[in-house]
Amino acid sequence: MRKVRKAIIPAAGLGTRFLPATKAMPKEILPIVDKPTIQYIVEEAIDSGIEDIIIVTGKGKRAPGLRQLMDEYEKTLSSIIGVQQVPEDETHRYGIIDPLTKEGRRYQVKNFVEKPKPGTAPSNLAILGRYIFTPEIFMYLEKQEVGAGGEIQLTDAIQKLNEIQRVFAFDFEGRRYDVGEKLGFIQTTLEFAMQDPELKTKLVPFIENLLNKEEI
Repeated sequence: MRKVRKAIIPAAGLGTRFLPATKAMPKEILPIVDKPTIQYIVEEAIDSGIEDIIIVTGKGKRAPGLRQLMDEYEKTLSSIIGVQQVPEDETHRYGIIDPLTKEGRRYQVKNFVEKPKPGTAPSNLAILGRYIFTPEIFMYLEKQEVGAGGEIQLTDAIQKLNEIQRVFAFDFEGRRYDVGEKLGFIQTTLEFAMQDPELKTKLVPFIENLLNKEEI
């Protein structure tokens, strides 16, 4: 059986939602408390048993989620896409799956739709940045053209792969942290800071004081 040993981390985005900060620092290096965002991703890969990590960056510039997908790959020997449910009014922000069949938390997928217009999503199961691919995905990535939002979309390549071999989605268990937009980044930073006992003792009174000022 082919084992999952290599992880590719796409980090070539321009970080436009964090301008002007990302003019000086790539989004993936922005810290959550005292650790760069990308370090959390690398540590998850290592803790899951990954041996080789490739970070794809632009020119000029924790374990449960991935482990669950690796287990599903070993059962199916097929590409596995990590998904979770999101509110209906947020589906336009994500790649969304159109499920064909369901077995437990695993779905066989009919179609993958990148950032569907509001009200048109085939489900509320969103693709959330965890993937295990068979090598055939590279046939489509090297020829990929600009898609939704004027960007090259991985979802479009996944859809093409799905046309020649089965691609599954797995509704993985675990807390999702959305650091791709400002509010999610702030919420994640606060939650991680609250996990540090020393920071928590100072942060709680600060937030309470801040809220009291807002009420006044």
